[in-house]
Amino acid sequence: MAHLLEELALSVLPGEADTAALTELSFVRLGGDSLRAMHLVSLAEERLGVAVPLGRLLADEPLRAVLAKAETEAGTGAAPASRPRPEAHGPLAEPARAEGQLSHAQQGMWLTERAVGGSPYNLVFVAFTEGPLRRDLLAGAVASVGRRHENLRTRFVDVDGRVDRQVDDEFTVPLEELAHDAGRDGDFESFVRAAAAREGRVVFDLADAPPLRFLHASAGDDRHALVLIAHHLLLDGWSVGLLLRELFDAYDHPDRPLTPAPRFQCLLDHQEGLSGSGVWDRQGAFWEGHLAGVPAVLELPSDLQRPALRDPSGTRTPFDLGTETSAGITARARECGVTPFALLLGAYALALGRHTGARRLLIGVPLAGRTTPELRELVAVTGNLVPVRIDIDDDQGIGDYLRTV
Repeated sequence: MAHLLEELALSVLPGEADTAALTELSFVRLGGDSLRAMHLVSLAEERLGVAVPLGRLLADEPLRAVLAKAETEAGTGAAPASRPRPEAHGPLAEPARAEGQLSHAQQGMWLTERAVGGSPYNLVFVAFTEGPLRRDLLAGAVASVGRRHENLRTRFVDVDGRVDRQVDDEFTVPLEELAHDAGRDGDFESFVRAAAAREGRVVFDLADAPPLRFLHASAGDDRHALVLIAHHLLLDGWSVGLLLRELFDAYDHPDRPLTPAPRFQCLLDHQEGLSGSGVWDRQGAFWEGHLAGVPAVLELPSDLQRPALRDPSGTRTPFDLGTETSAGITARARECGVTPFALLLGAYALALGRHTGARRLLIGVPLAGRTTPELRELVAVTGNLVPVRIDIDDDQGIGDYLRTV
């Protein structure tokens, strides 16, 4: 089985990795990152029934040693047993209406929005295209993905003080048009981004219709934009990538039949399994001790005071590191045996520490939570925001510091 595990690892790593390097280099030093590691963990469990620990994959341990230990533990039963794939909820399951219960992340967002008001959980994404685009085919592609994914047909209704998911039989979200006039509106891209930001502040009526909008804009025949606005109750960042890829594939192949998608129930079953097996209790006990004594609020030296009540309004400032700097970050991260994300997170924490004097920090990091094949293909919110503790020690070298992040 060892060679099969190594073949899976090589299939998710970038480029052409030398098999001999597996003995000396870690998964990260071979070019792996957290998303590739999650993919490998899922493939190993699905195809071989082997549980490869995600934490060890991302540590600075030779990849061959990590895989060998996972294989040994699978043979002795020391590793957690691989859960069978629930056929009733897999990608080929018949579509059905699944109503009622919300996931844990959805429950948290629902309560927060009820308390805060406004639209703190509206997500806005913009995709620009060049070349001719047929609006009728785009509208058909939108309808196609809406019919395939039950979460895109879901409303959230308050029933006797609790919230229920209610799934519509039909997908009724239209493709709206944003009218652009070059003489009046100026630059097309600036117009689209301003319109997306404006429309993204509109509060959804969660009970009236699925909290989801698709908007199309064009400047002549060869410049187009698709704006996706959705409530976070429906989608996360991973889902948006799945959705947009599927949408444009449906546009390119309008006659290709789509297989039924994974159902939301697979997420509820997964969470119930974690809860019932005691995994969440053990994780909760760990995090309670790990985060004890770390300040929950970091006071920055700012000319703006923290408001007494949470305010969801704000702005986004784009920042492009550029090709050269991005390549340097990737190379430096690989040298240190960490992912580029860990390097940037560590640098961010270090900057915060220098400005505030804090030596222990909590930074919220989104966790995808897609550890099974079904969850990797599910258009829904599967993860959560995790508080990452970072300790700054001025006596540490930069490499040692980054490996503690």
